[in-house]
Amino acid sequence: MKNYVFFLVFVLFIFFTHSADSQNMKIGGYMQTWLILNQQTAKINASPGIEDQTSGFRIRRARLNFKTDINETFSVNTWFEFAEASKNMLDFYVEAKVSDALKFTIGQFITPAQTYETSKLASSKIYLYELADISLNLSRNMGHDSYRDVGIMANGKIEIIEYSLYYGNGNGRFFYASNNILNRKFGNGLYGIRLDAEISKGLNIGMHYSANIQDSNYVSDPITSVKSTRHRDRNSYSFNLVSDGFGLPDLFSTIIYASGKIKDGSNVDYDGITATIGYKILPYLHIIGRYDTYNEKYPNTTKQKIENNSTVFGLNYLFLKEKSEIAKIGVNYQIRKEKPTEINNNIFLLWMQVKF
Repeated sequence: MKNYVFFLVFVLFIFFTHSADSQNMKIGGYMQTWLILNQQTAKINASPGIEDQTSGFRIRRARLNFKTDINETFSVNTWFEFAEASKNMLDFYVEAKVSDALKFTIGQFITPAQTYETSKLASSKIYLYELADISLNLSRNMGHDSYRDVGIMANGKIEIIEYSLYYGNGNGRFFYASNNILNRKFGNGLYGIRLDAEISKGLNIGMHYSANIQDSNYVSDPITSVKSTRHRDRNSYSFNLVSDGFGLPDLFSTIIYASGKIKDGSNVDYDGITATIGYKILPYLHIIGRYDTYNEKYPNTTKQKIENNSTVFGLNYLFLKEKSEIAKIGVNYQIRKEKPTEINNNIFLLWMQVKF
């Protein structure tokens, strides 16, 4: 119910502040739907290594966006997610643009304290049905919820360098100081820095570093009201190389290496790599392949380490309007091996995206 109140307040805000100039408000969104033709999963209540089969439909994302420019400096942006049972508000933030070299963002939004895939690549622009394990797990381990947190960011572009500096609560969406977070010392939270540079036309490099340091804060979940004491000591970093049209006009690729540590009780060292390459056979027909690994180790314990390896092949057909994508249909086949469960979690699916 709380999320619909947020929605109503925002709509009323837009109506009263822009009733005289409705052109300042932009409305958009997109939907991603999966048709899982066949997926191998671990059989429920069975011994390790025994597999099951599943198929069916899934609405992965159903998002609606409202953006309004208050003036040349300030703008308000919000995203809603209708494919979740709760926490429907994804983003609600205010931007203040001082210049191209300096902008401020405050509110709930995607942070730069994570890999290229989850910080820079919009979900509406993904090549395959889902992101790589290392990007998803690093984001979650660092305290994000749907790649988002509540905080403040300064970012901009100076010559060829794009930079982003972030400080936030480090607990994900809807966790607010003095409401859900108590007994919190000043300076606790999630810090992140991200740098990206175009070193040649169509070739970019980037990196991030982040740390989530929190003493024993008293935290109440905003949805379930479950109360707990939260202590965090975590860090992560990543490097990426991204190309689009570099060398060959229709070739594009992304390579990411990332690593992190969890030192707040259940000590975990994790790392992984993902490499994606694609080719535009035609402007509306793209072929894509990706290989990725994800590893978890548990120092000073006898717990078995996790090793996941997957290879995904995809073919995307784009529907274009004046060279802009309005929809696409993709077919993906993923070959996946998980240890120590010894599960071949392969999946064959069709997925569709429609934007407006």
